[in-house]
Amino acid sequence: MKLLLVAPRDGYFPMGLSYIAAAVKEAGHKVDCCYTDAPEGLAAIVSRGYDFVGTGGMCVHYAQLETVTTAARRAGVKVIVGGNIITSEPELMSRALGVDYAVIGQGEETIVELLRCLERSDDLNSVDGIAYFAAGEFRRTRPRTPRRPLDTLPWPDYEGFGLAGSES
Repeated sequence: MKLLLVAPRDGYFPMGLSYIAAAVKEAGHKVDCCYTDAPEGLAAIVSRGYDFVGTGGMCVHYAQLETVTTAARRAGVKVIVGGNIITSEPELMSRALGVDYAVIGQGEETIVELLRCLERSDDLNSVDGIAYFAAGEFRRTRPRTPRRPLDTLPWPDYEGFGLAGSES
């Protein structure tokens, strides 16, 4: 799978996306990262043949997340969104942002499982910690139970977003 992760540029970098980038790369998927607030440039980037565009953040990022999801939908690319904004109000924010797949809670294992499920065309209900729409109905799977200590997760991929600090 080829995934574009877009971090909104609005003062607070949504650090969770750097963990997501590292986890998805570790699982063997192609991941490009983008840290932008320019809608015009984003539209050109999104149209480069990605299977999915992923983003996330907090409520302060709403306007930029909407820009990202709109660009993805216009390019015909499915959208995955996570972060506090989705975890706090999954259905409301999924509808408002036009999300195809919502990652609820800690997403490092969830996103990897979700991509594997989508790649194999498996049943989405087998992936804990997500929400999605089926026949216009909002569906939410079982909550995910964290399976490993946080210090065993791959080191966050800040470098992919063009940020210093990728070395420990």
